[in-house]
Amino acid sequence: MTQLNPTARLKTAMAEALKKLPFKRSGVVTRMNDLAAAEGITCNGRKQIVTEHILDKWLAQSRPEYVIPLRYLPIFCHVTESLSALDAMADCLGARVIDAKESKILDWIRSEEKLRELVRETNRLRQEAGLTLL
Repeated sequence: MTQLNPTARLKTAMAEALKKLPFKRSGVVTRMNDLAAAEGITCNGRKQIVTEHILDKWLAQSRPEYVIPLRYLPIFCHVTESLSALDAMADCLGARVIDAKESKILDWIRSEEKLRELVRETNRLRQEAGLTLL
């Protein structure tokens, strides 16, 4: 059975994304708050901003009751330049998140498949009509 609770995977993915950054958590918090303010998003805490303490709770496996709010997930992914947290969510449904480049590659593959099918259909019709290539 698929596990629909993404909490543990989400927290792990977020922690891994943070490990890859060249700056500290304080920098992550600052960048998140700047983006949130620009988007008109506030946090639920007393200060209504993300603090390092709040970020630590969102990452703590021992605190499953604290999960990053959905409205902050895109901000976190943008700041960390990682889709792994979104991928952890999608994994609960047997899906994957792909970036823009992967999406273009997938579109190209689909286009190639359509082109090959059209070539096969063209060849079949040509043969049925008794035509030969010039």
